Amino acid sequence: MQKNGVTNVEIVASDGLSSIPNEIKFDVVVSNPPTHQPKETIIEFIEGAYRLLRNGGTLYLVTERRIKPMIEQEVKKVFGCYDLLDSNVQYALSYAQKM
Repeated sequence: MQKNGVTNVEIVASDGLSSIPNEIKFDVVVSNPPTHQPKETIIEFIEGAYRLLRNGGTLYLVTERRIKPMIEQEVKKVFGCYDLLDSNVQYALSYAQKM
């Protein structure tokens, strides 16, 4: 990141979000969740992202387009909003903002 002149970034690698302490808050969460896992795994990720985002923070999800209806439903349930930013035959880019 220093190579690119970016100094206000913290990247936390994690297998899911459960190991990230609640006191750490993010402005942005970006993920390509494992769609081969049970639906509950993706729901837990969406809920965890909401918990870890600051107010005004944003969630971006790249998923297979075939599960876009489920993603939209679950993101709306947790965040109260949902936007589809882009899609093609195979993938969908979803967005939500924590208010």
